[in-house]
Amino acid sequence: MALPTELLRRRTSCGPSKTLPTTTRPAPTSHTSSFSARPSSTLTPPILPDKAFTKPESTISVPPDLESQSRTSTSSTSSSTTLEEVQEAMAAAALTYSAFTPFQRISIIIICSLSALISPLSATLYVPALPAVAESLGVSFSKVNLTITSYLILQGLSPSIWASVGESLGRKLLYVTLLTVYIGACIGLAITNEYGVVVGLRALQALGSAPAVALGAGVISDLIHVSERGKYTSNFMALAGIGTAFGPVLGGVLAQYAGWHSIFIFLASLGGFVCIMIFVFVPETQRSHVGDGSLPSRKITQPLVPWLKCKAVKRVDEDGNRVEPMQKGLHLDLMGPIRVLREKDMICCVLYAGFCFMVWQMQMVSTSSQYSQKYGLGEMQIGLTYIATGVGSLFGSIVTGRILQHDYEKQLVWETDHDIVNSKDDDSILHVQGAKKEVEYIERARIWSLRYPTALYILTVIGFGWSIEYNAHIAVPICLSFLFGALNTSILAAFSTLIIDLFETSSFAATASLNLSRCILSAAGTSAVEPLIKSVGMGWCFTIMAGFIICSTPLALAEYRYGSKWRCQRIAREKAAARQRGELRSADMAEVEKRAGGTTS
Repeated sequence: MALPTELLRRRTSCGPSKTLPTTTRPAPTSHTSSFSARPSSTLTPPILPDKAFTKPESTISVPPDLESQSRTSTSSTSSSTTLEEVQEAMAAAALTYSAFTPFQRISIIIICSLSALISPLSATLYVPALPAVAESLGVSFSKVNLTITSYLILQGLSPSIWASVGESLGRKLLYVTLLTVYIGACIGLAITNEYGVVVGLRALQALGSAPAVALGAGVISDLIHVSERGKYTSNFMALAGIGTAFGPVLGGVLAQYAGWHSIFIFLASLGGFVCIMIFVFVPETQRSHVGDGSLPSRKITQPLVPWLKCKAVKRVDEDGNRVEPMQKGLHLDLMGPIRVLREKDMICCVLYAGFCFMVWQMQMVSTSSQYSQKYGLGEMQIGLTYIATGVGSLFGSIVTGRILQHDYEKQLVWETDHDIVNSKDDDSILHVQGAKKEVEYIERARIWSLRYPTALYILTVIGFGWSIEYNAHIAVPICLSFLFGALNTSILAAFSTLIIDLFETSSFAATASLNLSRCILSAAGTSAVEPLIKSVGMGWCFTIMAGFIICSTPLALAEYRYGSKWRCQRIAREKAAARQRGELRSADMAEVEKRAGGTTS
């Protein structure tokens, strides 16, 4: 395949035209022989950059006959970037991204990741106990289902509500506040036998637990550089899938042997343990409060045991005055998550990931009734079948993390060889041995690997429905449930990582928007799955669901193709608005000084 001359003649940029300084790459030493330069044909994405992103002036001398040369011959020159150079650049960028040590970063993420278990466990532990709850409260099954409805409604809304104050409170203070609300709701549920109180406390429980996933994604964004963020986000998201899969098993055991109140005693204990760990050990990480971690934080957010605390650097401004901790007043911005949804790239990401997650939730909800009716399984046996989904989620997260890391490195090699300019400030495109530190086309690095999981996910959805329709051996739908969990987690982890990459400064609000979209679509899907199965059967029901995924796939393709353009346009608007706000503030200050001078005279 011929190498397009247009790509080498122009450099990608979202800002004013500028030329990178020439960087001389040293010749690879003997220890780099194992990382020989790859042919660039293996590194080239199938869709090349648009002309809208390229500079009009040529800065690279291109021979007239370059179009007739193959990519292999081009990459064989000494200027090709080796994988080792890229890995060294990524390691340098990751090391300087945060002042916390690698041990401190991993420890903080592990502690905060425990909170990601709370929300799915709160939803799924309760499901096997519904008959016992209805009998204990003396209400019908339709009424006891309202306790689930109230939880789902607040589960979708609460991240958006808390995101409005999250930037003001900081990560740690918001964690402690949320977990305190959650623990209080669990204690109330553990001692009450009133139906109305249960409905209200379930909503309060969701208010305190649901934002934990979005908040954890924000912590990862604070501590982990974009080059390593994929594997951390994948492992973090896997905990939510494991909680969803294993929750019914644990809930059935607790409800059967200790009563339904014991479920909330267990959840209160788990919430209390996580809250104590965060309060005692975890420092503040939000970059708008402590920068890279080296700025001193407010006393209220400092950990009691400073093992994981980064040593604060005493910084001074230009006048020699000490830089104090950033003090922020409480700022309520309820429209923040909604504003994020107005962006084209965000809409494509949340809708596609939301439809895939909706189909998975529909499979989780319909499984119990179908296994009971078609295969005659009991409650405990049905709970055990969910283990396959949990193991699949764990497997999918581990594999996806490695794939995202590999695709990022491959994209970085390709962009370095073709001298692609990063759309961020010049500081973000510093070179180490000629290799860039960050990828410009981050959309392609995250989405390219999903082409096979998406196709396999569609086939799995169809196969699962028809295997139950024709009463295939129970092992068939259980194995397909494993694929359900693995493939859905892969898609969700990739797009969750991409959303954090696109909205680094507002990752909490962006992840809350994703959660809101997922919950709304899942609520609609789970309420319609049983009537749809009764109308057309299990096979055609999931065939229709596969059709939803197929119809939403162009959204992912649009983000892959045009996401960089939309992102650059959004960054340009934000910079223009920031400049305008600065000019207005300068004009206001000049007017104030003018009036003050007139009054004095």
